[in-house]
Amino acid sequence: MAQFAAEMVWGGEVINHLTRARRELNVTLQSFDVVLEHHTELEMQLADLDAISAQEERAFEVKGLMAEKEALAADKEALTAEKRAVEAELEALTIKKTTVEVELDDNRARAEAEIKCLKAKAENAWGLGKEEFLKSSEFDNLCMKKSLACFECGFKSYVALLRPIFVFRCAPGKWDPDPPPYANTRLGDWVVTEAVNIKTSSGTFLKRKKGRLEKSAFGTEIP
Repeated sequence: MAQFAAEMVWGGEVINHLTRARRELNVTLQSFDVVLEHHTELEMQLADLDAISAQEERAFEVKGLMAEKEALAADKEALTAEKRAVEAELEALTIKKTTVEVELDDNRARAEAEIKCLKAKAENAWGLGKEEFLKSSEFDNLCMKKSLACFECGFKSYVALLRPIFVFRCAPGKWDPDPPPYANTRLGDWVVTEAVNIKTSSGTFLKRKKGRLEKSAFGTEIP
């Protein structure tokens, strides 16, 4: 269990490391986007300067203002140098981005492997605990209680189902669960039926009242 807890802690550290790497990648991507936007702006400025330089060059040819032309050339050279620096920074950020992505993929693969290992160990531990519980006396007692409860419920349901449907005839030393409907009976026989009025061959008048069967001639109630 201690080793399992240590592995869980290590898994948390791996996840934290992945989170930090992901955050660093997002920051790098944002920097990459900013640099790329700045690079685009510089290219636009350089294009504008080229256009201005062309116009000024034509004006210089007319006016002979070579000094301003040299100044524009210096500005162009400075912008070109800045553009090269930005391109170098962009390339460095691209390399860093690739490195971070590779590291993130490696960390993700290791984390997935560790998670699978931890899951397998947890399932194994659960299986062992379940097997011990099935072998314990507590499980036997629980099964016995459930069996008794199911038997009692099923027996009561069976009796409640048969009582209003079938005719039971019980004589001393004999029990017939399926006699013909409204069969003739002797004195001393017990008859349970759903009929409202039945007259037996012995003259005993039977009636069903409030869930009980009464023998009117003799005043004997049969449940």
